[in-house]
Amino acid sequence: MITKTIIDNKLVIEMENFISEGECDQLLSSRIPKFEKAISHYPKYYRNNDRLEEDNPVLTKELFNKVKQLKLDELKNVKRLNDKLRFCQYNQGQEFTKHQDGVYYPNENEASSLTFLLYLNSTDQFTGGETQFFNSKTDNRVVHEITPVKGKLVIFDHTLWHNGN
Repeated sequence: MITKTIIDNKLVIEMENFISEGECDQLLSSRIPKFEKAISHYPKYYRNNDRLEEDNPVLTKELFNKVKQLKLDELKNVKRLNDKLRFCQYNQGQEFTKHQDGVYYPNENEASSLTFLLYLNSTDQFTGGETQFFNSKTDNRVVHEITPVKGKLVIFDHTLWHNGN
């Protein structure tokens, strides 16, 4: 099932079962021991979760092929996914406070504009973990909230204000 929501005139696409639970487990199991604190790059009050960055053109090509199969008009201009994958892990009390995602410039002719967020576990394994969206940096009213569901893909514009609980 695909759900589309408009926030601040920008589209958020949610797709249940983008990948299977088994695929989620396979992606996550070998990477869990490699996670490190993200605070080396961010102030602790702003972001204190664990993170793994991985350059993986083979996996991004596989995921992009699945994205193309969705045949969504809103994604017809997407040429590829960023080869640098970022896996995030949130333990109790960890968060990534309200922010906008950074733009990736693979070369002088390309720039990313969309975030592809894939949940690799579900709230039956933990509490919290929602991705919350806001209309602006200063407005703390949650206008849309997504609860993690294993295998769910969320696509949204980098400029949307959001957090990770």
